Amino acid sequence: MKYNCIRCQLNEDIRKMEVKLDHLIFERKGDLMDPEIVQLSGDIERYTAECTNCKTRRDSIANSSGNSIFGCHISFYYYGLSHLIMNMCSYIASGVRKNELVFLSMETEVFDKLMALLQRLNIPSESIYLYPVEEMIMLNKERGISVLKNKVDEFVNDAKNRGFSGIRWIGQPSYAMKRTSKSDFLEFELALTEMVADKEISILCIYDSYDYVTTRKYIDEDVMRESVNTHTHILGNMDID
Repeated sequence: MKYNCIRCQLNEDIRKMEVKLDHLIFERKGDLMDPEIVQLSGDIERYTAECTNCKTRRDSIANSSGNSIFGCHISFYYYGLSHLIMNMCSYIASGVRKNELVFLSMETEVFDKLMALLQRLNIPSESIYLYPVEEMIMLNKERGISVLKNKVDEFVNDAKNRGFSGIRWIGQPSYAMKRTSKSDFLEFELALTEMVADKEISILCIYDSYDYVTTRKYIDEDVMRESVNTHTHILGNMDID
């Protein structure tokens, strides 16, 4: 992990591309399949990965079209809200197509923007729910991993009883730390890989790279380092189907 990333040229390049992406999305009226938007989003993702994950040992799940991601504890690094919304819209749509129940644990602003774009793209939202992840974090803190795993089993069984193939969960670490604490979140993060192993559930953690390369209010060196060490996979260029 580069300690001098604030001074790195990559940071400035990413900033410029993120501004350009905002303008393109506006100009193309939110058409996320526009080739130029897709290309630019991929460029932002590659630059961000180079900046924050240069020493990662994780596998990539890019180019895994058609494969199940159940049992995976995945990380994704975004730079700016437009980059996040565009990519998460594709990721959620993939889960909906695969008949997965989708849980979102994130800031209300992000959730509302995601839901608005999904509706605009005619992607069904009946299987998408906002879930307060702080309940799970405190369960892990107060009662431990065994109870946490039992709770996840309940979620998965309920989803399957309702006709879903499993659960696709997306969590925003900055939101989780704001609602609990950094130490509680990091303990929870350590438990997540074991929590989802061999179960019909995946968890994607979305990290704010802009926070990391600027103020580090939530995504500081400790959190970024643990994001490298605790996840089993890193989300690639959104090639999942």
